[in-house]
Amino acid sequence: MYSVANKYTTKILGGASSIIAFIFALLINNSNMHPDTKLAYVIILVLFPIYGTLTFILSFCTRGDFKFQKYLKKLSKNINPLEQNEEVLNNLESQKEKGIANYLYNSCGFPIYQNTDCTYYKSGEELFDAMLKKIENAEKFIFLEYYIVQNGKLLSTLIKTLKKKVDEGVEVRLMYDGTSSIAKIPHSFVKKINRLGINCKMFMPVRAMLSTEQNNRDHRKLCIIDNKIAFTGGLNLADEYINATHPFGYWKDVGIQIEGQAVSTFTSMFLKLWNFKQKKIEDFTPYLSTQFKVKSNGNFIPIGDHPHDNEDVSKTLILHLLSNARNYVHITTPYLVLDDEMRSALCNCSKKGVEVCIIVPSIADKKAIYSVTQSNFKPLIEAGVKIYKYIPGFIHAKSIVCDDTVAVLGTVNLDYRSLYLNFENSVYISNNSHVIEIEQDFKQSKNESILIDISNYKKINLFSRFIGRLLKILAPLF
Repeated sequence: MYSVANKYTTKILGGASSIIAFIFALLINNSNMHPDTKLAYVIILVLFPIYGTLTFILSFCTRGDFKFQKYLKKLSKNINPLEQNEEVLNNLESQKEKGIANYLYNSCGFPIYQNTDCTYYKSGEELFDAMLKKIENAEKFIFLEYYIVQNGKLLSTLIKTLKKKVDEGVEVRLMYDGTSSIAKIPHSFVKKINRLGINCKMFMPVRAMLSTEQNNRDHRKLCIIDNKIAFTGGLNLADEYINATHPFGYWKDVGIQIEGQAVSTFTSMFLKLWNFKQKKIEDFTPYLSTQFKVKSNGNFIPIGDHPHDNEDVSKTLILHLLSNARNYVHITTPYLVLDDEMRSALCNCSKKGVEVCIIVPSIADKKAIYSVTQSNFKPLIEAGVKIYKYIPGFIHAKSIVCDDTVAVLGTVNLDYRSLYLNFENSVYISNNSHVIEIEQDFKQSKNESILIDISNYKKINLFSRFIGRLLKILAPLF
């Protein structure tokens, strides 16, 4: 009798879980999330109804964006937006460039600037050395925001320099991501650094409660000095980024120094994230009041991207570059985890006769993601896109150059996490003399790389290709 009752109970529970999973699948299908994300959730619901249902409930009933949306509304009431420079906008020769400039301002409040110039750095070592020199000359404040912080030569040198500036009366703030550094730096690091007079905090520390808030990481990399100079690029505060250690061969990174009025956007961007979850939003004015003019060298639009504004800013900008390129688009990225729209845009750009080249690492830092990266090779190669593997080691640079006139450089990888889930930053540069320098560095990296054609692709381990295709379905949830 007991076994019969138990049998029927199991059937009822199984049927109920399937019905609930089906209802949630309908909700997902009618939501405004990305199509690839919908597919990934539905597959989990079909294969694992109970687990999939619980995952969905935890994800969407504890969404971090509710808190951030509330904060953005509060921010808009307390902080005046940066003003668009209508004179610069109206003097743009290209209507297409004017269009993307309008989009970036109207959707996210990122103005276009002149009275700005930049310096390009071909390695993490060059970038860090330049940062230290500028930090040593800081007069008012130093803001640092990084994804990874790890004990080592780089960090100890930086902290020593920052302590010296604190003793000189310079305000110093350091913010780093609470998840990415969890296994790299002791939890006590914040208190230790605060005792030195450096105002330090973790962005989204790991909590026991599961929430999508934990999935939205601060992947930005910014060093801002006196609202006069800003550095960004792939550099994190760990030794491999300056090749003091070599876990994946030579670590190829790039970075850029922005100098002039455009730095104001990065300063505002930092302060907005710093003030999240603060009881009271501080006045940004003292940090934005410095007027620092340099000789104009092209147009600059510093950009921030975050997952809570319903705007895929970085993706929209990349699609704009691909659709408007005439001669070439050259890309470096450590990860190539593409949705259908981005993959189609790259293929179509190549099919219309534009040279599309992408350099990726030859060594995997994350094997599962590398398998997904390689799973994207075949359709791109068949469309004429040239894929190169960087032989000396790991290429961590995130850059795009088009037609000798436009470049985008920052923290954005060509993957779901950067384009949809993380807080990111980059800078759009046009008609600047250093764009050619970025292109020349791309060519140098390409000379140190091997071209992957179909025959090379077929040599990739079959199991690795299978895993890549399997994981590609779930990539939106990584």
